[in-house]
Formats: sequence, structure tokens, C-alpha cells
Amino acid sequence: MAITIIQKPTGGGLQYNVYEANRPIIYSVEDPGISAYFYHKYVAQIYIGTNPNPSTYATPIEMRVKANSERVGIFDVGGVASSFLKPQFTPHNSTSQIRPGTTYHKNARFSIHEIKDFSLNTDGFKYMQIRFFNFYSTTASGSPTLESSFTQSDDISLINGHIRISDDQVLHNYSSGVEAQGVPLYFNAFPSTANGILSDCPTEQFIGADEFHTFSLFNGTNTDIFSFATNTPTRGVGGVKFEIYDENDSLLSTTAEIPNNSSNGGHGDGVHSSNNGTQALLYVGVGSGNLNNNNLLTGLNWAYYDVIFTDLFASANPVFKSYRFRKIDNCRPYEQMRLCWVNRYGAWDYYTFTMRNIATVNTKRKFYKPISGDWDSKNGLEYLPQHGGEQVYNIEQTETLKLETDYITQETALFLEQLFVSPFVGVIRNSGGSTSDGSRTNRFEMVKLTTNSYERKKEKNHDLIRYTITVEKSKSNYTQRV
Repeated sequence: MAITIIQKPTGGGLQYNVYEANRPIIYSVEDPGISAYFYHKYVAQIYIGTNPNPSTYATPIEMRVKANSERVGIFDVGGVASSFLKPQFTPHNSTSQIRPGTTYHKNARFSIHEIKDFSLNTDGFKYMQIRFFNFYSTTASGSPTLESSFTQSDDISLINGHIRISDDQVLHNYSSGVEAQGVPLYFNAFPSTANGILSDCPTEQFIGADEFHTFSLFNGTNTDIFSFATNTPTRGVGGVKFEIYDENDSLLSTTAEIPNNSSNGGHGDGVHSSNNGTQALLYVGVGSGNLNNNNLLTGLNWAYYDVIFTDLFASANPVFKSYRFRKIDNCRPYEQMRLCWVNRYGAWDYYTFTMRNIATVNTKRKFYKPISGDWDSKNGLEYLPQHGGEQVYNIEQTETLKLETDYITQETALFLEQLFVSPFVGVIRNSGGSTSDGSRTNRFEMVKLTTNSYERKKEKNHDLIRYTITVEKSKSNYTQRV
């Protein structure tokens, strides 16, 4: 008996095979000879790990299915795959810094949003292999056993992403990888226009004078990073630099390139090791707060800056298009509130709400009825003013925030749609008031988005676009307890 894989995720080699884990990942197998056996099932042993070829070291998760009427077994391994991937909340390695000389460690903890340079990933990128077996008995009275021979799938790479709601999904294409959904996996012949980060954000965004932001990008997983003939690196993200301008578009400063290496929290100058998936996906601090942590904006009356990722072999050249951050006018009468959320690629996106925000504190009281009177008195039962009736046991306080955007472009409106469907949303505060040793308190706080629906707005149908959302803080405060 020989199993043939007749349906699988397609691609052109390890560098191409990157898939969202939170989606159907379909493998279909067939063995024409199974009709001669009893109690037959197809068995898939799924191996997922940080290194390539996980079948050589990982503990498998097993799935069994019965063949359909055409003797085909169909496996959807997406649910298994998604359980191995998680968002990045803190830096992966101790070489990531929040400011020069202050690395991440148990006495100086900080969120992934506050890194001044680079960080590797922990559970944002995995490899998967599957072995397919026949499980059967040769007689009606015998017990089925697992056949020793198997058919093994190719390695595929997984990210903590999902397929977005769009008309493109009507055909339910279960074979195409992430690049078919628009993930920027490669650098094309025009680096100034090629996508490079794992985000659908506009190339120009707005940010406060001291706010955090990270980009996530593949580190040597790109389709033309390697020459397939020699398996040697040809291009890669060698580092990042910033061009800082004033309101008159005059260049104030061009920072030195920050190399993508282990000293700065990255790895390999743009080419990850062939045996470590934690190096295959990077986070880079690019917000004004991150630059302030790195002393790059000190003394500059800046109006905007460009983020430029440099080529491994030609540091003067951008490896893909640049991204611009414009400073938000601080003369607005409203308090700014910056949200971050996990986007459809499993990376973080950010947006600052600059219009009116309303904070509402909801209280929830728990009551109890104490014993009436003092039953331990020498004079017998005595009634005191605090005895009797129904009293408050404790009060739980939950803060709800109602946030409004300014009038925004259609591009920004489409970008914000991913906020409404993200399971991970947080408030990210600015870096003011940090302690001298680099420790942080409440810089990042998870919240619950309570806006359950949104109207997809387009300029053809709406002259002006504005969104209002409501979030609830996930941590409650308590008053005195009886």
C-alpha cells in the first residue's frame, strides 16, 4: 500500500511556503489499495517546531480520519497549527534593549513595543511537517495496526495570521500560501516600491511626540533572499536608519545605520540561521518613543521622519519602500489615546485616537446581610448602628473608553478594519515617567474591544469617514472590602 498526497498547500520551496495558521490548511491523501483491508483509517502525525524538519525532533500530534467514498482521506490541520503560535508580548532575547545599556531581564521588564532596536520572535514563526500512515487490519477478526511505512509532506512555515474577509475568498482556495493573500514575502526588482513589513498600514502614519510603534518583517525568509542554486544569501535587511525632517522639509539628521545583528537584538544581518525559526521573524522599534529611547530625536524640532530598511550588501540602498511618521499636532484639546492590536499577519499595528474620548467607570457591588446585633455582649443581645440590613461586601470598578478618530482616508479606514476583528487589543502609553533603571509600570495594558460591528465605509458612499469605538479595560479595581 502506498499513500499519495493529492491536495496540499502549494509553493516553490521553503522560502515560498509561508501560511497563516488560523485558516483551513488542507491535506488530502489517497491509497487505492485500502478496499482490501478492514477497519481502515488514514493517520496524520503532525510535527511542529522551531527548526526545519520537525519530524526529526518534535513530538507528533495525531489525527485519524476515515476514507470517503472515493477512498480519499481529508485532513484540516489548521486547528492544530494555530495552537502553536502566539503574539509577541515581550522581547524574545536578553540582547533587546529599551535604552542604551538596559537590556531585557527579570529586573527590567518591558513590552515588545518599547524596544529601541530589534527583537527576535518566540512563537510567531514555526515549521510543520506531516507523516501520513495507513491504519488497518488484514482480517475482520484482527486488531488494526499502524503501518510502518509513511508518506511525508514538505516543510511549510507558519505565522500567526488569518485570512481577511474579502471577495477573493469566495473560491475557497485551500492551496495558496500567504503571498497569494498579499503578504510581502519578497523584494522585487524595484525596492523603492516593494512591500516589506507584515502590515497593511499606510506608508504615511501619524504619531505623537513620544509614542511607541514596531514593525515586523521576515529575516531571510524572502523569496529572493537565497540563490536556489547555491543556497547562499543574495539580499537581506542589513539594518534600519532614520531620516528626520522639520516642518519646512529640511533634513535635520540622518542616523547611522542600526545593524540587524545579535548585539542589537536581531540576527544575521538579514539572513536567519537555517535551523532557527526564532530568527526568521523580527520586530523593529520605529516609533517616536522607540527613537527617544535610543536618543535619536534628542534636541531636534522634528515634524516627520522616514524609516528606511537597508540592504545587506548595499547599505546605502533601501531594501524595500520606506515608511513615514508625521508628528501629531499637540495643540489639540483632547487627550490622545494610542491603541495597538494584532493584525492579520500576527504582528502589531498601532493607531492614535486624537479626537474626544470619554471615560466611563462602571461599578458592580456585591452585598451581604450581617447578623443583626451583637450576640457576644455581656448584657445580652445589643443592637448597634452598623448592625442589620444589607451592606456592601466590595465594589468592583471597570473603566470603559469611548474613542473617536479624526476624519480619515479610505486607506486608513480599511487599515483600521483589522482592529475590529483582532482578539488582542491593548492601550500603549508613552514613555514618560520611566524609572532610571529601565523598569516599566503599566506601559502596555490589554483591553477588551466592545464594539461588535462596524460599517465598512468607502469614499464612493461616504464623503467623510470617521470611526467611533468602545474599549473596556480588562483589569478591574476594587474598593475597600468588608
